[in-house]
Amino acid sequence: EVERHDTNEEIVVTADQIFRKKSSYNKDKNRLYIKQFVHLESGTWKLKENSYIKYGINKVRYDQIFCGEPPDMNPKKTTPIKKNGRKQETLNKYFKPSDKKYLATKKNSPKKGEMLAAKQKRKKNKKELDDARSSSGKSDQKQKTKSEKMEQRMKYAEFVKEWNMKREDLECEDLKDMPAAIPVECRLPNEYFGDVVMIMEFFHAFRKVLPVKDFFPNGIPFDLMERALIDKEIAGPFCDILQLLLTVIFELQEQESEETKDNDIKLTPGLIFERGDDETLRIMKCATEMDVWIKKHHGLPLSQLSLDTSTITEVLRLHLLCSGAKANKSKLSKWRYQSRGGYCSNDDPAVMLKRDNFHIIDNLSNRNVCDLTIKDKIDILNCLTNQILTYASLRDIIEEGCEKARQIRAELRSVRAAE
Repeated sequence: EVERHDTNEEIVVTADQIFRKKSSYNKDKNRLYIKQFVHLESGTWKLKENSYIKYGINKVRYDQIFCGEPPDMNPKKTTPIKKNGRKQETLNKYFKPSDKKYLATKKNSPKKGEMLAAKQKRKKNKKELDDARSSSGKSDQKQKTKSEKMEQRMKYAEFVKEWNMKREDLECEDLKDMPAAIPVECRLPNEYFGDVVMIMEFFHAFRKVLPVKDFFPNGIPFDLMERALIDKEIAGPFCDILQLLLTVIFELQEQESEETKDNDIKLTPGLIFERGDDETLRIMKCATEMDVWIKKHHGLPLSQLSLDTSTITEVLRLHLLCSGAKANKSKLSKWRYQSRGGYCSNDDPAVMLKRDNFHIIDNLSNRNVCDLTIKDKIDILNCLTNQILTYASLRDIIEEGCEKARQIRAELRSVRAAE
């Protein structure tokens, strides 16, 4: 915090606002400069000869950089100090001779000398003993401190290892209370809210592929989905959503047929394109028969029939019945298996819908699709969106997005490492 004396305001500078520019001169760059351009000669740092010639330093004159007269760099001669011929006087003239006779010091007796030597020896031995005790105490203390530091490092390493281990969320020690959830006020029951959001996310993620703007110029907001699932409008938004999804499916089927004609498919012999239990095989057989029945009685493929609010229920029923049919040509089955990630007819989401919720097909035969329950409507939308996601063009878009995200993450890591 910095207090300004003129306005008495406090300014808080965060850590991300404090940094050093890349062009600033630091210790590493100074070390690099010394290593590349300078060498030590007779205790003096001098420029290398190749740097001196490369940058034209010998051509630079003093008056190109500084103003005024150039300084005199030659050392001046110092004049020696003249010594006087007189010597320093002594202090002998200030002392007077004395007639006093000094007595000679008495010699110490041998006994007293032995006592003094013994005393000095005892003092020496005591000092050596104290030094030995203090050195042993210091070594013990040093060893104890070293062992304590090693123990602390081991505990810290064990703590870091345990901290970095993957564990359940409830086992974490720094958990915080989640913020209070804000309830969403809507007419939809809570158990269907997640499915509705997933369908909206599907339309948003593939808005560049799906013709959403042709049917809904303002997009598909939540209130529109709520109205489509709850209100029973014959020409309402639910019929428009079904028309959009069926149109996309029929276009993808035609695109798949055209690509099959142009490509030469070679797969490993012995692959089985029909698999599943008895109930799944029965549903696939009925779907194949229904596909033939449509062409026989209507005279056109299902994708070429009229699709509007009055025919949307019957077209949807026929589409669900013939979904999962066996391909007429083995080439188409091979192409689906190769380009759609090992896709077979029993992998069609409508097969699972007919196996688990066949009452939806029965209701569509005698009721309008808008009169179905909210759960049945959501099951139909999930089935159609999952069918779209199985086609090769959508799978390519998903794989391209994943690859792009991976490249962006790699670039972000490199940028952070450079900073």
